[in-house]
Amino acid sequence: MIRRHDLTNTTVLEIWHGSANALDVELLDSLKEAFEELEEGTQGVVLTGSESVFCAGIDLPRLLEGDRSYPQSLIESLESCLREMIGFARPLVAAINGHAIAGGLILACACDYRLLGSSEAKIGLTELAVGVPFPSLAIEVVRQAVGLPAARRLVLGAGLIGSQEAKDRGIVDEIVSSADLLDRALELAERWSKVPPATFRMTKQQLSSGLEARMSHYPTVFGAAVVEAWGSEATRTAIDRFVARTLSRPKS
Repeated sequence: MIRRHDLTNTTVLEIWHGSANALDVELLDSLKEAFEELEEGTQGVVLTGSESVFCAGIDLPRLLEGDRSYPQSLIESLESCLREMIGFARPLVAAINGHAIAGGLILACACDYRLLGSSEAKIGLTELAVGVPFPSLAIEVVRQAVGLPAARRLVLGAGLIGSQEAKDRGIVDEIVSSADLLDRALELAERWSKVPPATFRMTKQQLSSGLEARMSHYPTVFGAAVVEAWGSEATRTAIDRFVARTLSRPKS
């Protein structure tokens, strides 16, 4: 699910999970474990996808097939993975090689810097179009990464935008050619890995302090309400309709 490539100064983590790299409990747990294993002795990390997709978000058919306990397990795995990523002390660069949608874009937002290497890629947060609420940490990760105005437009727009608009809105930091994507990501990760580790760690903590402060004020009932909503019959019906519409569309 996660292919690890250890280079001289940097490690590349490649999401490799079906045609869309869709998120399920197993993939999220594997990604979290990959970051846990990297904590010691790692200088910099590049996170990328496989083929022409970075990550297309939650595996919705799997969500519908799962039992009533699956939504809670999924949200717990997502938030645990995000906490591991935003707490990762070393440089973390997202090399977005293709579509980054919903949970896929949230993973990218948990990185320190986002490169987009596909002019055909679609970017967006489609949760409201699907009919599901955001887990609290997920929406805060997006707000921390792109700022409240851009986050509001992404969340409430609930649609997909192209690469240039994503750059103009500050959702991605750079657009590069697909051929240059990995080289540029490695260049950045290696440059930042030369900063003394304690200094880089402190700087990341300072940058993320707003996120942690906001999360500390979230009522605990929020988490329970999100889990309940994801498992409700109304939400399952909305997801089922979204999946039916999406899968029935002719491929371009």
